[in-house]
Amino acid sequence: VDFLFTFLFGALFFAFPQWLLRYQIAIRPNGVSVHVTRAFGALMVGSSVVSSAATGFTDQTKKVVFMSRIIGALPLIGVVVFGQVLGHFTNLHIFVGVCGAGAWVANSLLGILIMNYSASIYSSNPPATAAAMRTAANPNTIGGAG
Repeated sequence: VDFLFTFLFGALFFAFPQWLLRYQIAIRPNGVSVHVTRAFGALMVGSSVVSSAATGFTDQTKKVVFMSRIIGALPLIGVVVFGQVLGHFTNLHIFVGVCGAGAWVANSLLGILIMNYSASIYSSNPPATAAAMRTAANPNTIGGAG
């Protein structure tokens, strides 16, 4: 789900920056804002590729990916709110922008919490195997065979 939405919105920002900017900002988009919007879209597409490859990552690497998303999205929320205060964005943009960045942060926080929870479950004693149970029941046998 994370890969799909990040890729979709990144592709939209990359392919249609002027169309998206027309309803987001109160002034006419110029070349710089279009270029920055395309760059943002490219970064989102790259982040979606990392997200799709994350299933093979170690837990520590997944935490780093999630933390980088949180660290990247919180300033984005700050910029959107600051721009709204200055009157540069439309009301629809502030709603969509904060909801999108907030969902990105919530998804990353949920990923970190799930990994911490599963680590606390699986860090306890490993499950007993049949050989270990036989050895405990009959300590005179070697290697649990008997």
